[in-house]
Amino acid sequence: MSFRVFAGSIFVSVGLWLLDLTRLSGFAFAGVTDAEARNRVLAVAQPALASLELKLFLLHLAAGLVVGLVLSVALRGRFRGFLGASGLTLALFGLALLGMVGRYPQLFSDRFWLGGGVLARLQHFATHGIGPRWFDFALAVLSIALLAPSALAFARRFLYPGRRTAIRRSAAVATVVLVALLAFRDRTLSAIESGAPLNVLILASDSLRSDRIEDPEVMPKTAARLPEGALYRYAVTPIGRTYPAWVSMLTGTEPRASGVRHMFPTVASRTDVGETFFTRLRDQGYYTFAVSDFAGDVFPGFEGGFESLDTPHLNVDTLAQSTALTGHTWSLAFLRFRIFRGLFPYWRNVPSIADPEWVADSALRQVRRSGSRPFAGVVFFSTAHFPYVAPYPDYLRGSGQYRGRYLYHVPPVQPEEAPTAEDIEQIRFRYDAALTSIDLAMERVLRDLEWRGLSGRTLVVVTGDHGEELYEESGIAGHGDTIRHLRSQAVPVFLVGPGVPAGTRSSTQVRHYDLAATVLSLLEPGSASREFGHGASLLDLDVARPICVETGIWFWPGRPLGLAGRRLDYPGISELLELEPSTREMVLRDDVEREVETAKERGLVLGRRLYREQLTPHGLEKEIVELEGPDAFGEEVELAKLFEERCVEGDQNLRRLYGAVVFERKGKTGP
Repeated sequence: MSFRVFAGSIFVSVGLWLLDLTRLSGFAFAGVTDAEARNRVLAVAQPALASLELKLFLLHLAAGLVVGLVLSVALRGRFRGFLGASGLTLALFGLALLGMVGRYPQLFSDRFWLGGGVLARLQHFATHGIGPRWFDFALAVLSIALLAPSALAFARRFLYPGRRTAIRRSAAVATVVLVALLAFRDRTLSAIESGAPLNVLILASDSLRSDRIEDPEVMPKTAARLPEGALYRYAVTPIGRTYPAWVSMLTGTEPRASGVRHMFPTVASRTDVGETFFTRLRDQGYYTFAVSDFAGDVFPGFEGGFESLDTPHLNVDTLAQSTALTGHTWSLAFLRFRIFRGLFPYWRNVPSIADPEWVADSALRQVRRSGSRPFAGVVFFSTAHFPYVAPYPDYLRGSGQYRGRYLYHVPPVQPEEAPTAEDIEQIRFRYDAALTSIDLAMERVLRDLEWRGLSGRTLVVVTGDHGEELYEESGIAGHGDTIRHLRSQAVPVFLVGPGVPAGTRSSTQVRHYDLAATVLSLLEPGSASREFGHGASLLDLDVARPICVETGIWFWPGRPLGLAGRRLDYPGISELLELEPSTREMVLRDDVEREVETAKERGLVLGRRLYREQLTPHGLEKEIVELEGPDAFGEEVELAKLFEERCVEGDQNLRRLYGAVVFERKGKTGP
């Protein structure tokens, strides 16, 4: 073996890691680009970042050694040296990187596409030109060509001792393989007892709008299954943000009961959110689990009743590690392989690499892990959350001749950068493409259940945590910033399985937290109680159900543009948060809680009417809004009075907060 070959491959592999490391100083953390904020994060998370860099260095060193070992056997003649090994190692890394760029271009868009120049043209060539498969094919061919001499040499040595020895060795190998297959066979294929409890599987997409689940162009697989079950189009969530929405959904309660009213609750405020229906199922012997990518970082924050969590955990360390990981351009190709994703679990915190297929893989592993026990699981897909990062080939949807900033994903929009009509069309394409990729992953999970013979004993729920605004109103996108429309406040709930009335399609306005009672009523059809928390089964009384709604924390003072001048001046999110010492998580400062809650837009939804109140720079704004979509509620109800009784007087925390001092505007104190 040649030392020069090893030196060449290690030099390139480790050199690429070092090259990325030297460019991290200009990299932003969580969208924050000012030097002072970046230095604060670096100072707090230095040990975590050092651990990441050590892992990456060892990974590149090991990769260099492996490539060097292969090349020392494969190279012949004048290529057997430092330059030849360096060139081939660089070619292997280059093909792997281009394949990654073609499959997940969102990971590289900020540096390549938005940076312009040669790298932008190279990215477009890798995605809309020839596509990633040709790079994967070239990498496979080159790898096989390099490995072939070693494989042939091993085969000759293995078979050389003679025919009888070869037969004995082959038989031994076959025996080992057979024993391994028997040992790791899928035990869920065993017969299911007729009286066994039903399984429960919630397939949820972040930011799922009610108008998309029935669209065969966007979610064709789910749309085709709708006649098999019951669809409730307008299930309203109390707060259109992930953390409070999931707590409400699982506990069957409004935020006034759980105490979780925004995305950054303190440890004290979320210690006891109340019983969830997964807690009840776990106590009944179910194997309960939750799997997700980046938006599922909420699940470790509260006791949801999950025996197993395969989700990210967000704190200052994982935030720094995940952001630094995305800055290592040449290392990202390793994430294509599950074994390397296990080495760097903080990839789950990266919004630009939310592949639904990876989440589906985790979900199926959890189902297999349940063994003979009934299972109840949440599978939460983040791909449809901003920045809408559909992998190949779904991100090609609608791109056409578009060459703007939203070709691959939807990065943050600065207040002075209002998107054009062409941009808005592309943003909607990105959102729809993300849902299509989720739809295909959901279908894969359902097909696997059918193949295992579990579909007839499984209650499946397809839903979301909240919806999404997509510039239907000028300047308003995302979720949680306004309650004026149901596009971000309402989600569909589709149920299919034993006991579900097939063919049901309801446009009655219901509450998202009614889902808990609905699931339990289907699992226990003989039970007298069909309520859970504040919710009641959707199978009972098809009438509108009143629900208190409110916005979440506003993340930026000047966004969205459509609300400029219509709400109080508001600090940026970094000014509102502090570090929780015990968990190193970002939480809302105690001294701003009153201001945050008072400044929110609040209201009550009943049928297709919304009563809303909003503190503005010009005073308290009140109005009744006619909503699009849900059926009208026949009985005349005085919504303002119902709002006061149910949403203010019935909420002790809100009564304490109402009338508090709000954020200052131009040196004056708000009402």
